Amino acid sequence: YLARSDESSVHRPISTGDVFTGVKLPTTGDKLRKVIIVSHPCVIRNGPVLRERLLVAQVESRTLVGVDWQHSHYQLCPLPALLPKAGNDGQVANFDKLEVVPSEDLRNGQRVAILSMEGLAYMFQRWVYSQTRWPPKKGDFVAALDGPLTEDRKSTRLNSSHIPLSRMPSSA
Repeated sequence: YLARSDESSVHRPISTGDVFTGVKLPTTGDKLRKVIIVSHPCVIRNGPVLRERLLVAQVESRTLVGVDWQHSHYQLCPLPALLPKAGNDGQVANFDKLEVVPSEDLRNGQRVAILSMEGLAYMFQRWVYSQTRWPPKKGDFVAALDGPLTEDRKSTRLNSSHIPLSRMPSSA
């Protein structure tokens, strides 16, 4: 992970691989869920502006120990140690439970984790394989994500040097 819980900078723009809790989904009524943004960073923005609706996968509790992740459960992406106190009940992104949600609903939730470049590459590799049974190379995703994630880092530095915390939204 690039960051978890309180390590997540409020100055960092919302991006691919961000995990949020407390998000209302169209199919779950008033029940709030954990989700992860799964669309490529270029798809979730119109220039610098976050699109109105974003594709997310639900994040669920699952036992991670003893599962042969390399040869089964392709629709799930393990998120080990996402919640430090979960023990063997780890978390997974479930690609069978994709939803399009208003970006405002993510802002109303709480960002609890940001995937690292390697985590994003594994997530995309697993998602593509789950949908196509084609085994893409992790390095291809690293190359495709490098530019947009460099922009995220630059935006974070710029925001942190120009916007006081007192003026930032609580779930930025």
